Amino acid sequence: MQGSNDYKIYELSEFTNDSSFPFFIQYGRHDNELFIHSHKDFSELTIVLSGEACHIVEDEKMPVKKGEAFIVHGDTKHGYTDTHNFRICNIMFREDYFNLKKYDISTMSGFQAMFYIEPGLVKNHHFTGRMSFEKEEFEQVKATIAVMNNEYKQKKEGYKTFITSKFIELLVRLSRIYKTNRDRGEDKISPLKLGEVITWIDKNFRQEISVEQLSERAGYSERHFLRIFKETYHMTPTEYINAVRIEHACTKLRKTKESVTDIAFDCGFKNMSYFYRVFGDKMNITPKKYRKSI
Repeated sequence: MQGSNDYKIYELSEFTNDSSFPFFIQYGRHDNELFIHSHKDFSELTIVLSGEACHIVEDEKMPVKKGEAFIVHGDTKHGYTDTHNFRICNIMFREDYFNLKKYDISTMSGFQAMFYIEPGLVKNHHFTGRMSFEKEEFEQVKATIAVMNNEYKQKKEGYKTFITSKFIELLVRLSRIYKTNRDRGEDKISPLKLGEVITWIDKNFRQEISVEQLSERAGYSERHFLRIFKETYHMTPTEYINAVRIEHACTKLRKTKESVTDIAFDCGFKNMSYFYRVFGDKMNITPKKYRKSI
């Protein structure tokens, strides 16, 4: 597909015709520049295996080299220039297929920072951070992607389950590395701090939580925090908190016989009319009808 501004917009179907498993892995060598493009319906995890290049993201240029990794989401224009022995592994995937939020990886501050926050900062705020590996970490990552690539090529029985498990394992490993790296450094803009706010919300959603309290935890001004949060998660902090609460309320409605009132208060809602309004906006159904529909 050609973009409206003369840049290529790739669809995952151009790489794989298996719509039941929206995932593609490949090794690539770029001796020449790779033109500016974006991804319509998938994200891309890139690990630089050798060499170096200038990575163009939107209107920003940043050097990338062997032993670094980064994620580019679908609505971001990017490409490479000034390549020198530049060899990479690209892992293309649709996040909704893997449903990462159902795993405890979503509660890792390193994952939130690496997967959601930093790509947004790179796109919108000219943030030039990326993940760097120590030698042993790099070897472990290379070994994991080699196994995934081999499995993807051979397509033995059960390969989709095998790759899914290895991919999630890889993301956990990268999230831990990201956190370790950021703990060592002193970034002026710290995606990890915002990631820690998200994990704190997920653990403390039953409490009264204010935007002021969250911005202080992130180390940002309230205005700056609100802007970055909305650009990253496409909702306000209050909407995010309510989404977490409603998700837990739905689980309780499905798995327990507790009253709707008790569930609402247990999930952090102090006002029943507000709970019904938020639940209806989010689920397009009342809590009682939701329970009966299960």
